[in-house]
Amino acid sequence: MPDTATDRYGARKQALGANVNTWGETKLNDVLDLFDRGSKGYQAIALAGDLILSWANYATTNQGQVQTLKLTGSLAAPATVTVPSREWSFTVINAAGAAVTVKTAAGTGVAIPAGHQVALVCDGVNVINAAATVLGGAAQIAGALQVAGKVSGLSLGTATADAVTKGQLDNAIAGVTTAGDGSIKAESTATARRFLGAAGSAALQAGGALVVQTRQVGGDAYVEAKLRATQAVPITANATLAVGSVNAIDTSAGAIADLNLPATGLDGGPLEDGDMVQVIDVGGALSANACTLDGNGHNIKFRGLAAAATLTLDVDYASFRFIYDLSATQWMGV
Repeated sequence: MPDTATDRYGARKQALGANVNTWGETKLNDVLDLFDRGSKGYQAIALAGDLILSWANYATTNQGQVQTLKLTGSLAAPATVTVPSREWSFTVINAAGAAVTVKTAAGTGVAIPAGHQVALVCDGVNVINAAATVLGGAAQIAGALQVAGKVSGLSLGTATADAVTKGQLDNAIAGVTTAGDGSIKAESTATARRFLGAAGSAALQAGGALVVQTRQVGGDAYVEAKLRATQAVPITANATLAVGSVNAIDTSAGAIADLNLPATGLDGGPLEDGDMVQVIDVGGALSANACTLDGNGHNIKFRGLAAAATLTLDVDYASFRFIYDLSATQWMGV
């Protein structure tokens, strides 16, 4: 009766009366070496592409028949390592430079991202991920954490560095857009608000733009974000402009006699220091049909010209920007 091999290690099982005077010296030692290497051994294999591992019975040097297998190399694309369809547990370290899928010939296996390691088990049909899914106590992660699914069961965050739950985030969002002036709080514990919406609106609207302005009141400096209503259709007749707006004008069909600058701020209150309006000529006819810009109760100071209640815009294709100067209570053209 011939010798037979074990199902998992492929170790030799001696037949009755076989291997007289050779069992202990070589064959038994081979079995011990195979168990020693398979249960505690380590091997590094350089990958240049897909690899098929084949394990011969009774052999003590089968490639990859170890407890810890490190895959090295500089793969330019994902690769596959196919292992024998034997029951086996092992850890694979992927240092090959690209994702590696460890599988049997008939199975789907486990894809291991580059730079990661996974505890694997082959059940004789497929390779499955055997990494722990239940931790008995606190765990510490020194590097980045990648999560493919959702994180559930979180306790409510209390410290600054704690994660927050969906409920905490929902409550924070719900409490943000409750101001009648359209402003929101910059953080959940803030009492002061900063404008991010038009008066009476709950949130920024799709298609809107955001103007970020700086202003100074006394010794305090502020950065203010405001909704900007961009004028998509050129203005061709008398109109009143809004704070934060960018307005296209076209006088090809005739002059604009009364284009008013804003009389109030974005929130419907008084104009504030740094409020801005922009006017852009898109018709190229200002030199022939001028536009009269009205300060709407405030003087306009444009570059070297004296401050006046109105300003004539007569330069073709020019862009004019006006910033409100609270200390002088007038619009400054730049």
